[in-house]
Amino acid sequence: MDAIRAGMPGRRLLASKDVDRATTMFALASLGAIVVQATLIYASFALAPVEVDEGLTLSIVRNLVAGDGYASDGTLYWEGLRSFTTDISTGPTLILPAAGLHALGMETVTAGRIIATLFYLALIAGLGLIGWRIGGRWGALAASFGPVAVDTFTNDQSPIYGPATVLGEYAAAALIAWAILAARRRPMLAGLLAGLAFVTKAIALVMVPAVVVVLAWFVWRQWAVLVHHAAVFALGAAVPVLAFEAVKAAVLGWSRYADLVDEYVRKPQQEWFVDHLVNEKTATLISSWFVPAPLGLALVAGAVVLVTYMLARQWQRTPVDVAAEGAPLSERMALIVAGLLAGLGTTAMWLWIKATYPEWMRHPAPGLVLAAGVSFALVVTMSRSLFREPDGHRRAGALALAVTTMVLGAVSLRHVDAAAGAGRYGYLEDQREVAAAIREADVSVVQGVWGPLVPLAVLADVRAVSIYYDPSPDTLLVVDEYPRGGLIVQGWQQEALLCDDVILSGDVVLCWPKPDIADLVEADPGGGFR
Repeated sequence: MDAIRAGMPGRRLLASKDVDRATTMFALASLGAIVVQATLIYASFALAPVEVDEGLTLSIVRNLVAGDGYASDGTLYWEGLRSFTTDISTGPTLILPAAGLHALGMETVTAGRIIATLFYLALIAGLGLIGWRIGGRWGALAASFGPVAVDTFTNDQSPIYGPATVLGEYAAAALIAWAILAARRRPMLAGLLAGLAFVTKAIALVMVPAVVVVLAWFVWRQWAVLVHHAAVFALGAAVPVLAFEAVKAAVLGWSRYADLVDEYVRKPQQEWFVDHLVNEKTATLISSWFVPAPLGLALVAGAVVLVTYMLARQWQRTPVDVAAEGAPLSERMALIVAGLLAGLGTTAMWLWIKATYPEWMRHPAPGLVLAAGVSFALVVTMSRSLFREPDGHRRAGALALAVTTMVLGAVSLRHVDAAAGAGRYGYLEDQREVAAAIREADVSVVQGVWGPLVPLAVLADVRAVSIYYDPSPDTLLVVDEYPRGGLIVQGWQQEALLCDDVILSGDVVLCWPKPDIADLVEADPGGGFR
């Protein structure tokens, strides 16, 4: 009888209207998501300033094309050009393609940001496909908001302003996302992508277990198959890692290469602080979402309750069917566990390391964007499933979907508004004006202390040297006077002590230094100028 009723013309017409309404809603939601992503890409590409760490990465691009090797300018550790130093945290996966564009005549910043944007688009596509397998097209759309939800610049002293920032976190996350997708059927490709992710950012190492989970999820009882997949995965991961290490060894020689490996091993064990600062880092983590912290905690609690309740209900059913779209349940569970494990891994590593500031959301960001995307897809899928439940659950499902939609919309608006604001160093155009003044001075090298000097040198297409490495009265001096607490006072002191002929004043001071700059710097080796 139910089948007969379902086949009646009126029932078919109502079903058709429901389908049309759902398609229209999805089209509108997709259009909104595209507008949000396009706005964030534009803001980070054309408006966001080049930050110090991004400038360091881009200086490697410039030096590589100039024939000076895979080296930064060396201003961080008061040294000159040295290839493959530990201050280079972004790998060749991002740098080499950017160098290729720069070699073709493209400006360094533009080349780097184009490559970074392409990796971000790959991340969105990977998250979307993971979300689709979890919950169909609505799961895909929800998962794409993972990077939108994480605030990587408000609290951070080394901010990721957006998709085009040339720092590598989004690139590493994209590679891990696609490695997770490939792990079940193509372990060699998954390994290759995981290896590239590690080469891109070392933090990706703690996300590799997320890929292994999917790799082993379906074959853990078949030991021969599991061992074979694991071996193939390891082989694939080893290829990019060993290739990059072989290049380092060939360039540096075995002795210097051994020293470099030792430095890399000891770097995570360095103790900048006497404590892990777990409380401070936790506070940063809680406040690094584009919702007020109390509301964010309440939403997380609500999501946990929703998912737990729906899993408990579905556990009693045969067959289990939590959504009409998407992959089989077992594959969905593997992807959910993998995404959440990636976020847990990078967060745990960040909490454990003492050699990092509590405001540096950059470190856990690659895993957090994956975990956020998977969580959104899961919540939307469970909400839609609740909406289809009988026994009076339809209203609860509608409420859950409405809350999720409002949260994602509010998060998007807050992110867009924050991204369009000026960064610590103003807008990119402000930096370009200072860089133009440097070019007008007709110099090939500028000097100063670690800070805005680095991105300004990149924008002016000149080298930067630390005044603690080779101070010279014949080298233009860049003084940082951006209004950032006590740092501006230090800038004033540097200008008063070291500048002789000022050619530009403002947030950045350009001047020709005093003839005895070497003696003045030597008298204050700590660099405090107090």
